[in-house]
Amino acid sequence: MAQKLLDIISNLPSPALKRAYVIYMLNEKVQEKIADNLADKINITAFSRGTLTIETPSHAWAQELQFQKERIKEILKEDKLVIKKINIFVNTSKKEVMDQDKKDEKECQNCGRLILGRGNTCPQCKNTQEKKINSAIRSIIKETPWLKYTEAKEVIDQDFSEDQFIAVRERLRSETFDYLKKFSYELHTKGSPVLRKELQQRAVFYTMLKNLLTIDKINDKIIRRCLGGMLHSVIYKKTSKNEEFR
Repeated sequence: MAQKLLDIISNLPSPALKRAYVIYMLNEKVQEKIADNLADKINITAFSRGTLTIETPSHAWAQELQFQKERIKEILKEDKLVIKKINIFVNTSKKEVMDQDKKDEKECQNCGRLILGRGNTCPQCKNTQEKKINSAIRSIIKETPWLKYTEAKEVIDQDFSEDQFIAVRERLRSETFDYLKKFSYELHTKGSPVLRKELQQRAVFYTMLKNLLTIDKINDKIIRRCLGGMLHSVIYKKTSKNEEFR
């Protein structure tokens, strides 16, 4: 949308019209961006004080939507709407919809749960499988932080996308940098040699991960550029220029 929801709403004349327009636009936005098989199963009925209320025609679809809450929040965040809570209710008043859902039900190929929509795997099994793949990606990146997506595909015997691989790598990179910042303060105040050595090892790992460089390509100049001068000076304060940092 060219103009953000909040800007449009503020120009409407009456509270009732504002509420109706909000509900209409929220439905339009979510149904446009959500997965195709879910679009007509979502009916946003209320939005108040950060709480979004959604109706759906069956318990099976309600279960599916439980796994889409974060996606819905992301969609609406694009228009500056912060969703703190999402309530999902089942509206069974339309019998024809329920009957159609019964016809569309099938068993998950992994656990046997009844599911709706595309695919043959239930949300729980999808989530478990995704965690398993993410764990495998994370492990291989820890061992070889310079690994690229095409190389990882040859090593990991799982099906995953480049976006999934990048997301795991970026999360690990962010966690490593946060760790360096957190414990660099402790190092600055206590000056522990053991902690200093650990942080230097993590700094090298972070540099390899960020630049996709092997250990033989890493030098102090590259580490300083990655960490920033202040963080680098704390971690390498007592290391001489000729000392091996790896």
